[in-house]
Amino acid sequence: MLGKSRGAGVLVFAMLLMLILSAVPAAMAGGLETTPKPDSLIAHGSAAPAAATPSGSIVQGSVQQTSGTVSSSPYQVTISGFTAGTQGGRLLVVGISANNENASSVAFGSAPLKKVASSFHNNDAEFWYLPDPTGTGDIVVTMAGPTSVVAGAYLLSGVDLTNPIPTATRSHARASSPTITLTTASPNSWVLDLPSIWGGVTLGSSSSTPQWDVNVPGGITGASGSLAVSTPSQVTASWTASGGGDAWDDVAIEVKGTTPPAYSGGPVFVWLFGYTGDSFLPEAQLGITQDTLVNVTKNLAATFGKDNLRVVTAVNQIRGSLITPDGVPAIKSYVDSLGEYASVVYGRMDMTMFNLGTTPSVYDEFSLYVNQLDLNGVWVEKAAVYYGQVGQGTFNDMMQNLTTAYPSVQFLLNQAAVKFGIVTPTNGTTWSSMAWITPSLSQNSTNFISLKWVQQLDAVYPGRVVVHWDSDPKVAAQPMGLFASETQAQEISDFSIVWTNVATVGARAIIPVIGSWTCACSDYGGTLYNSLQVGAFSRGTSPYFIQIALGHTSRLTVLTESTAGAALTGFWTQLYMGGVTAAAGYTPANFTLIDGQMYTLEADGYGGCTFDHWQDTGNISNQRDIATSEDVSLTAVLNCGP
Repeated sequence: MLGKSRGAGVLVFAMLLMLILSAVPAAMAGGLETTPKPDSLIAHGSAAPAAATPSGSIVQGSVQQTSGTVSSSPYQVTISGFTAGTQGGRLLVVGISANNENASSVAFGSAPLKKVASSFHNNDAEFWYLPDPTGTGDIVVTMAGPTSVVAGAYLLSGVDLTNPIPTATRSHARASSPTITLTTASPNSWVLDLPSIWGGVTLGSSSSTPQWDVNVPGGITGASGSLAVSTPSQVTASWTASGGGDAWDDVAIEVKGTTPPAYSGGPVFVWLFGYTGDSFLPEAQLGITQDTLVNVTKNLAATFGKDNLRVVTAVNQIRGSLITPDGVPAIKSYVDSLGEYASVVYGRMDMTMFNLGTTPSVYDEFSLYVNQLDLNGVWVEKAAVYYGQVGQGTFNDMMQNLTTAYPSVQFLLNQAAVKFGIVTPTNGTTWSSMAWITPSLSQNSTNFISLKWVQQLDAVYPGRVVVHWDSDPKVAAQPMGLFASETQAQEISDFSIVWTNVATVGARAIIPVIGSWTCACSDYGGTLYNSLQVGAFSRGTSPYFIQIALGHTSRLTVLTESTAGAALTGFWTQLYMGGVTAAAGYTPANFTLIDGQMYTLEADGYGGCTFDHWQDTGNISNQRDIATSEDVSLTAVLNCGP
């Protein structure tokens, strides 16, 4: 049994905890829940690998495998009791690795599968498939003669069944480790690879997400992995063979997902830190180039639409790192590149550095930002602090003068300092129509953001509140910054909680891609936060954030009842992603799952009540795999004695 630790790391900016406590005391992972859709059948596998990074509509269900040596007719191996489920766009894919013979046929029950890719120069590697499988049955693989064989089966849903496998390729070599490259033809695809190598060596260190890896000693080693690919691109899948490798064959296929509906959720704010003064910090600290971030912005625009996309803090100045005339051309070029794909590109301006009484003044710096750097948005840092210093009238006059001079410029007002009250527009001014308010801390506190505070801000800026992730240290000697020392699973869960909860009061949250600073005591050592899948300190979480922002999530409700059918409450249940705790709570528990992501769910007994079985399957293991794209309710049945 896995451990029952409630936390996967201290939340640095404890705002997350307040969001949970203020909105969903019983829901540890999903925030406020809507009325559930009808329950759906989910698929369960005999293994529990982590799913590939979510991509589009494809959802991984069961993954099962078998292996052995067949020496007499009819030379068959069987994957027993495979369940096809009921979700839309189902595709059954079977991979076969063998040393002496190829497969002559594959069937699911009475339904024959079709071969789509094969290579047999050294060892046999084959993929077979069946669109729209139904029911539960055995997968029977018939080989052409005596051989050692490894056979595995994927159930995928959300597949475009009009052209489920648009691309396939094969490769082979001697005395090396398997590697294969495929160029996908469609967005929202998965790539499945299948290396076959002599059974005297083993495989490991896969660049794809391993789904099975089986060795028949002296016969065959067969494995398969999956990779999610959001845009058409060249993909390489590789494995490391023991002992320097041996002769191998490999095949790979592209599975095409259905086209998801166009995003229609309004403005999307993405934290994409860039220049501070004349220095491009992502490259200096993370090894991430401007071209990389422009391409990230391009892909985000393809996902959310240019009109919705807003890039935050592409330009910044701090004391000792100011923009010089020599730096302007390069910064302007970068801003213009981002502006091809984002409707608003914001630069950060600190009101304690540039205001009505400084030289240069706030008006001078706005002229630099707008006229020389081509920014069309300004993050007004410490807006509430300056508002408190100069008063409502002076602050409003300044903002109205800026709007009159630059009528198309958008504002983000940092409302972190709450002791000065809400930055409030005066009657007769129009600047607030171009402004969003962005809180990071709650009223009368330096630790939390509360939904009540968000609602108060929304009353002044209706529908224009966007929460940002604070990077200030909260507790001495603890890491700070964005998810600075959390596991990936906990980080994804926490983002989902905040995103869901602020949405219940009409607010938004900034999606952190390249975020604000952390301190040297954090896991990042004082560098920028990085949720991309490339660069130093890569978290690899941004694809999950995007799925959450798109609404590609489903609700899992976990209930408990006795063997007599009586409802039970207060029993511990835990959700794992990749073997790491993602969320936990007491029944009835509600969790938000990312569509297409494989999780493991655990339900525990307590005291005189022990886990007996799952109501829907009868399975007596208290852990089960789950991947879904629909709301699901599962009931754990406990034996509480006579």
